[in-house]
Amino acid sequence: MTSRGATLAELVVALALLGLVGGIAAAAVRWAAGAATLIGRRAAEERDATALVALLQHDLAAAVDSEVRVPAATALEFDRPVGEAPVCGMAGDTLLLRAAAWRGERLPAAARDELVVLATADPVAWLRRAVDDVATDRCPDGSNALRIAPGLPVSAAVHVRIVEPVRLRRYASGGATAVGLEHRWNGGVIQPLAGPVDPVGVQWWHQSGALRLQFRGAAGVSASLLAPLE
Repeated sequence: MTSRGATLAELVVALALLGLVGGIAAAAVRWAAGAATLIGRRAAEERDATALVALLQHDLAAAVDSEVRVPAATALEFDRPVGEAPVCGMAGDTLLLRAAAWRGERLPAAARDELVVLATADPVAWLRRAVDDVATDRCPDGSNALRIAPGLPVSAAVHVRIVEPVRLRRYASGGATAVGLEHRWNGGVIQPLAGPVDPVGVQWWHQSGALRLQFRGAAGVSASLLAPLE
């Protein structure tokens, strides 16, 4: 029995089939790569949305309505809680805070934080002051204290809250839109929190007694928050 070689027509058909199979395989690879990229982007956006919502839930848990501002559509201003303690005494114009009663995220930092002081002088009021200096000292009873030098003198102080004034804002980054956190009056480097996002996908509304956040990422992830304010 003799064998014959493939005809030209058969070779053309075989090559066409190989090209078709190769094209299908290449398209499948491209689709898989695109799907993997989209899945990765959505996972990153879900992390961003979760982190942003968690940050605002934490920082606004005890926020006062008057301390939250929306000065522009792209910015949200509020105070990050640092800590608080009762005043155990005065040393000149400085306040002595009882160290054992300090409750906070970290210790106060000069030129970064602000004091919110409850003063019992008539009228009783919460007063805001810059933190000019922080050091260790002793209360009048000999217990450990934090000595805080306010930007302006305060009399008849009984309790102090330390806050960090910050601004959350949308900003341009590498041709895309991102969301970051920066110090409100020091400026400097912005800390990226989420991005890229839809150019108008992260919005906030300050209504009487509440803050509403809407997040929409460039890959379609969405999240929202309604934070009551005191």
